[in-house]
Amino acid sequence: MLVQSHTGSVHLLPALPDVWKEGRITGIRLRGGFVLEEMKWKDGNLEEVKIRSTIGGKLRLRSEQPLFREGEELARAEYGVKVNPFLEAQPVRRPLIAANAPVSGVPAILLFCLIWIRKPGRSMF
Repeated sequence: MLVQSHTGSVHLLPALPDVWKEGRITGIRLRGGFVLEEMKWKDGNLEEVKIRSTIGGKLRLRSEQPLFREGEELARAEYGVKVNPFLEAQPVRRPLIAANAPVSGVPAILLFCLIWIRKPGRSMF
């Protein structure tokens, strides 16, 4: 999976297959009125991202690596802050997990998150 946008944010490269060592996609519509104009990755890591706002507003981006713009690391956003009504997460019940289910040892993934505010027609990165 290259992009996921259902939990109130847009997650970049959430589940990149190991065999896709490098690649590039263009023109992907995102929830919240944004377009992923271009995304490149190499060795499983983001190399370049260009996102355009079509209606203006805020976007919460998630990535498994820090995000930079012009060499400067972008500040992390706080979770729980609602940023865009078009990205509202739907309520989901807590999953039922059997007491003997082998779910221990699943590694937690550190995610980097930022909130981006843009006027319509403007691009990021």
